[in-house]
This record gives sequence, C-alpha cells and structure tokens, in this order.
Amino acid sequence: MKKNKIIRIALAIVLIIVVIAIGIFAFVWGKLGLLQYENDDSKTKSDIVITDDIPEPILTEDDFIIDENGNKVVKQLISDSVVAALGITGSKADVVPPTEKIVEDNRVLNVLLIATDESTKRFTNNANADCMIIMSINKKHNTVKLVSLERGTAVPISIGQYAGEYEWLNNMVRQGGPGLLYRTVMECFRVDLMGYIRVNPTIFTEIVDACGGIDLSLTAAEAEYINNGLGAGTVKVGKNHLDGKTAEAYARCRAIDDDWSRIGRQRTVIQAALTQAKGMSVSELNSMLDKVLPLVKTNLKPFEITELVLQVPSIAGKTAQQMSLPKAGTYKIMQNSYGKNMFATDFDKNAQILHEFLYN
Repeated sequence: MKKNKIIRIALAIVLIIVVIAIGIFAFVWGKLGLLQYENDDSKTKSDIVITDDIPEPILTEDDFIIDENGNKVVKQLISDSVVAALGITGSKADVVPPTEKIVEDNRVLNVLLIATDESTKRFTNNANADCMIIMSINKKHNTVKLVSLERGTAVPISIGQYAGEYEWLNNMVRQGGPGLLYRTVMECFRVDLMGYIRVNPTIFTEIVDACGGIDLSLTAAEAEYINNGLGAGTVKVGKNHLDGKTAEAYARCRAIDDDWSRIGRQRTVIQAALTQAKGMSVSELNSMLDKVLPLVKTNLKPFEITELVLQVPSIAGKTAQQMSLPKAGTYKIMQNSYGKNMFATDFDKNAQILHEFLYN
C-alpha cells in the first residue's frame, strides 16, 4: 500500500513537471512566432574575396549629400578631423586579407546585431547598417561582450555589378541584403557567427520604453545635441532618466565628436537596457517581448533563438566587456575609386585581436 502511494506521488510529480515543461515550450514557441524570419543562404555561402580587379562604379543618389556651399558631394562617414589627423595615406593595397582560422567553441555564442536606418518599422534592402555589434555570450562564465564594428571599414563587395569594388561595411545591406553583411563580417574578421538579428531605430524606442526608461549620464555636448533635436529642456548635463526617443537620439549622435564615440554610445544604451531588464517582472518582460519581437528580423532558427533566450537570466544585469574594431594602428585612410574615405584595414591583426577578446 505504502509502495503504491509512493508510486502515485512520483507519477504526480512527473506529470506536473511535464505540464510545466509543455507550458514553457508553448510560451517560448508562441513568442518565437512573433519574429520575422529571413530565409537566405548566408550561413552556407562564403565568397568574400579581396581583389585588385576594380570595376567602374555607378553611384546612386544615396551616395551624395549637398554641402554647406550647395555643392553635390560624395557622402562621407569619417570626420574631417580624423582625415586631417591621419591624411589619405592608404590604398586598397593596405587592406590586408585575413589568414586566421575561424575559432569554433560551442561554449561561446556570437550573434551579429544589425540596426538599419529605415525611418519606418518596415525593413527594406535599400538601407545602410546604422549600427553593427557582435554580441558574444560565454555560457561557461556567464559573461557578455559587445564588439562594435566601424561603419567606414573598407570591405570588398563580392556580388553584383560592383563586385571587386571597396565599400563601407555598413553599405553591404544595400549591396546584397543583411546576408551579405553577415558573410562579410564572418569572412573579414574571421568570427564564428550563429546568425544575425536585424532591427531598425524603432526598436530602440520600444525596448527602452518597455524597460521603463534607462539611466545615463550626459556630457554638456550630448545634452545640447539632444535638446537641439528634441526641444530645449528635454535633458540636462549629468544623470538623466531617458525615454525611448531620447535614448535613440543619444545613440545616433555623432555630430559632436566622431563615429568611434557614437558606436560607444550605442553600446552604452545596450548596457543600460541589460541593467534595467534585471529588475523587470515576468509580466513586464512578457509585455516587452510582445512589442519588440515583431520588429525583429533574423536568419537564426527557432532552436538557436531558444538557446540564446535561455542565457538571458544569467547575463541580465551583467556589465558587458566592450571593444571597437578596427583597432587604432591597424588601419589607414584610403579612398575608393569614386572618392569615399574609408579605413583600409589589416583584417589579419583585427581577427587576432577579436579572437583574443572573445575566447580568453
């Protein structure tokens, strides 16, 4: 009799565990259904080749701006102060192809975060990558690392009428979609990426607002920039509690300094959101997912996303180690064949630096 009672209790416990597991699976699967999935061959196709065979380029209107004198000039990412300091000292010969092998370690999950510059929630391929960050999660040590990639890095185009030409890294979405950007990052920086997660500026607002805002300390120049764009008195010098729109303005600012500082601000916003998410309740997290996930596009498979989601509790609130590439001293400034300033990068050195940062 006693034995039967023990068996019944054991069966009841197993049944409860199974019901809970089914509930969790149904919840996670339902959330994954909110994502936009991209079907492409970017995980298997690898054809990024550095070459001296440069075709005649055909520019589009997106490659130009009107300067202060009313002249139509090629749009530049690299600030005049950086160009003045370094000079146009490089050429395509200074773009050093990588020889490093790609490191594969199943304890380290690397994902490319891409924020494109559409002004609406809809994704298009007529866009540039406003932000490119490798997010690396170490499952063994429960750490997270963020590596920003400079938009003006010179990379070779591997497809289409511009094949062989050098372009800004952020222009790869427009040349061949996010899959081309993903493959270019893997091949040039020799990094093992699970896939990419693509968002646009709208998601910054949604995530920060869902978190209840984020706390950041602003310099005088940052505060003035935000107040000029959003209205006087929006923020002050020092500590501020920023809502979504204000955080987006902060993350996109580069007019006050340079693009290196800008990508640092982008990582700061991500870090602040990670810190804020630690204190969110289950219902608040659920509400945030319902708002944010429909604004995300990815080539990750559902089981890969599930693996990433399972790491969230272990990294929420953690301080991320941060870095930007290419590193100072590993690049020169060059112009491509139609006058764009860009960083002629030694990818071999930067691959070594990246491997050391991610795996040690």
